[in-house]
Amino acid sequence: LSNGAICSIGTTDKEVTINEKNGAPTVDKEVLEDSTNTYGKGNDADVGDTVTFRATIKVTDGDPKNYVLHDKMSNGLTFKEDSIAVKVNDTTPITNYTVKYTNTDKCTFEISFPNGTLHTNDKVVVTYSATINSNAVVGTAGNENETWLKYGNNGETTHGKTKTYTWSFNIFKYFTDSNNDMRYLANVEFVLYRKNADDKAEYAKFDSNNNNNKLTGWTETKDDATRLTTNATSTVTVEGLDEGTYFLKEITTPDGFNGLTSDVEVQIDSSCNTLNGATYMVQYKMVNEEGFTDTDDEEKVVPIENKRGTTLPGTGGIGTTIFYVVGGGLMVAAAILLITKKRM
Repeated sequence: LSNGAICSIGTTDKEVTINEKNGAPTVDKEVLEDSTNTYGKGNDADVGDTVTFRATIKVTDGDPKNYVLHDKMSNGLTFKEDSIAVKVNDTTPITNYTVKYTNTDKCTFEISFPNGTLHTNDKVVVTYSATINSNAVVGTAGNENETWLKYGNNGETTHGKTKTYTWSFNIFKYFTDSNNDMRYLANVEFVLYRKNADDKAEYAKFDSNNNNNKLTGWTETKDDATRLTTNATSTVTVEGLDEGTYFLKEITTPDGFNGLTSDVEVQIDSSCNTLNGATYMVQYKMVNEEGFTDTDDEEKVVPIENKRGTTLPGTGGIGTTIFYVVGGGLMVAAAILLITKKRM
């Protein structure tokens, strides 16, 4: 053949596989979504979480030489240098490659495969990890990771990309004034927590120097959690969160206002297996309520009211017992007084 293509035809086979020997190699880039254990073009996670990437090289040229895989991470991702693993054709781990972290070709790192390591029609799978750091972009813009392959004399593949997302929501603590207007309520303290696989609470720690309270980690001790404090002029933002269910526990309530009788449950749902058009939704309710309420699409505000006055004792509490005792005593006293008057 004039173009040098080679194929093998077995005349007795019902199906014939033709392997391309002159095509350009390709790179497919994906990221792991932990909640579903599947790879795709996008995922979401907490700030501080480790995410796993996968680059798949298909060697389709007849003379694979000078293969160098490049990877460029955005500022919100910190590459883990000890995380690289390479397999050929799904089964064989190889270590015959070199990694360059500095003085790279405008990328975070690059992997060079010596000539003779890879062969035509090989499938090379490279996995590696990064941590979502405090510079992570919050919201639907996402944090990009880009991969491409340089090969031969001056060949370069199309760049493959993924995005990793992390989310936020706003908390509006308020009271209703005498004109029935909603007003910001200052000096309420609360903590955010989630429940782990063992149904134990893990409390959020935030960067106190960040006005938007970006997540820095989790603790099993409530006293070590960051106390979020409301003000009289704006909502309180928490950011750097994965999709999932969270709870707001009120710790301190200003004098003259009633504390919450239960925690507030906040649920984040997302659709983010995409490079463009990722979305997320925030819903909320009191823990003792049945249905969730959606926040507005843009502001993602969770409104929580504290009422003025005195809260009556809750059902089943010591206050109820006192009511029963005092009420019963008054009934007995009234009966005695009525009998006494009748006798008189």
